[in-house]
Amino acid sequence: MLVLPYDTADRDAYEAAHAELLRRADRLVAVRNGEPPSGRGGGAADTDLAARAAVISVDVV
Repeated sequence: MLVLPYDTADRDAYEAAHAELLRRADRLVAVRNGEPPSGRGGGAADTDLAARAAVISVDVV
């Protein structure tokens, strides 16, 4: 288990969690609606795009 150093589950915490997830992943299963990123960062669409950019296999359901 990994606990990141954030006191609240804010946008920065989500972005850090997704970055750590991708650092450890060799495949991503993304549950998302297919909409483009909202521009706020840290969402499923952002993680999906970051995984693809890092050449990590992505399955969207």
